[in-house]
Amino acid sequence: MKAKWKLDVSEFTLMDGKKVNPVCIYEVDENDQEIEMVCECYEGEYDDRVARARLIAAAPELLEMLLEFADEYAQYSDKDIDHEIEMGSDMFIPYKKARAIIAKATGDAK
Repeated sequence: MKAKWKLDVSEFTLMDGKKVNPVCIYEVDENDQEIEMVCECYEGEYDDRVARARLIAAAPELLEMLLEFADEYAQYSDKDIDHEIEMGSDMFIPYKKARAIIAKATGDAK
């Protein structure tokens, strides 16, 4: 696994006395120790921030799973896949969707 991220929510008081509770995501090592902050969110409703942060925290593992899934189809050419889809087969549609998401996540999307 390339990276593992975890969610952290903590509350602290600013110098002006205002309490804030940012939702932060940290990259962690194999012992679940924080390596560095990936992102933090202060804006929006708390529940929305937590929901978005959970999805972001799962991103590396989701991408890894999609890459493993796509590898299972590596034996097929794009031409073969497109032909099967044109013939009405839906067997490769999840693979095509996975490849599009992988491209988006890795910056290869057109």
